[in-house]
Order: sequence, then structure tokens, then C-alpha cells
Amino acid sequence: MASTLPLISAQRALFLDIDGTLIEFVSRPENARIPTTLLATLERLDAALNGALAVVSGRGMADIDRLFAPLKFSAAGQHGAEIRLTPDGDIETFAPNSTAFDVIESRVARFIETHPGIRIEDKGRSVAFHYREAEHYRDPLRVLLIDAVAPYEADLQILDSHLCFDVKSRRVSKGAAINALMASPRFAERNPIFFGDDRTDEDGFAAVNAMGGRSVLVGPARESLAPERLESPHDLREWLDQCAEALVPKPTA
Repeated sequence: MASTLPLISAQRALFLDIDGTLIEFVSRPENARIPTTLLATLERLDAALNGALAVVSGRGMADIDRLFAPLKFSAAGQHGAEIRLTPDGDIETFAPNSTAFDVIESRVARFIETHPGIRIEDKGRSVAFHYREAEHYRDPLRVLLIDAVAPYEADLQILDSHLCFDVKSRRVSKGAAINALMASPRFAERNPIFFGDDRTDEDGFAAVNAMGGRSVLVGPARESLAPERLESPHDLREWLDQCAEALVPKPTA
């Protein structure tokens, strides 16, 4: 299916989610790895786009940089709570490190004592509650989180991610992050394209669509604001390779 998606021009701005989009999901997020061949492709594309390539993820910025090392890109982490407009720029934060997270984590920690397999990932300005190893506890965990977040619902919201619930600030979203990046010199006056897989990416799709850009869902067909789709991360990696070859052909021996 990758070959049917039109390739990008050098005037595009490219935005990429990570898990389920660039790479397949793994049982534990910390075990994810970016293939060296993909790193090489992204390096070529970043150069061809004059740096108008950004990673937009629910992962924290430190985790994003760990995954892509030794490369660094413009990026938005924690669903837009962290934004770095240039690879060597400062990380701006757009959400408080709320003490409410401590209260919510404490309640879930007590829940985990009798519901093993659920894992808490505190990212600093958002918290993920993974149930990948305890899918049978999804519904009771969701009920608990709704109750725990209720006193703070004016400021916090729950995102239903892949085998995970993310609790984040209402002040931030992937859409707002893409808007901020598009307003910066590196991305300004370009036409954006955003690839995502999850319902947490719908804000990003909406933002890109509003700019007249392209939004692409990666994975099984579902109701989405993205009018274009690729079947899998493998297809996206293949498409990125095709784009890199078209924009920056590899030197012949």
C-alpha cells in the first residue's frame, strides 16, 4: 500500500508519531528501538527538508532523544507538554508538573497491589498507566482513573492510548504542538503532513487538515480525521525510504 501514497516534495514539513507509526509496538515501551536503516533514512530526509522534520509523540523528550540517538530532531514530547523547535534548541514546557499526578499515581499504586501487571510511567508532565500485561484489568483501571481525575478534570484529561491510559494537561495536545512548530522559522510557509496511528493523534490530524495539509493514519482502518492510510509501520518505513531516494538519491559506487 505504501507505493500508492504520493511522495513528498522538498517543500513539505514532515511530522511523525513513533509507537505504532514509525515502529511497531513492543510489550514494554522502554524496549523499543529505532532500526539503524530508519535512522539513516530520517537523516537524509531531514537534510532534504532543511530540518522541517519533527517527531510528535506521547513519549517524553529524553526518551525521544534516547530512541533516535545519535540523531536529534525538532520534537514535541508528552503530547505537546514539551516542545523543541530546533534540534539544538531549548525545550519549552507548556504544562505544569501538577501535584495532582502524585495523588492519582498513589491511588493507582494501591490498586496495583491487588491488580498486578499494570505499570505506571511518570513522564514529568504527564503520566501513563500501561495495562499491556494486564488487559483484563482495563475496565476497572479506567473506572478508577475517571474517579481519580474527576477533582482535577478542569485541568487534566485521560487519553485512551494503545493498551495504556495517559493522563495529561488539557492545555496541551499534539495539534497545538504542530501549530507551534509550524509557526517557527524552520517549518513556516511549508505544507505539513502528519503520520499517526492512535486516537491520541486525532488532534494532530485536525490541525494539519485545517492548514490544508495531509494527514495519514497508520494501521487498521477505523473512523479517523485522516483521509489517507498506510497499513503498518513497515509500509511507512518503506514510503519514507522512497521519499528519501527521490529527494536525495544515494551516491552510486
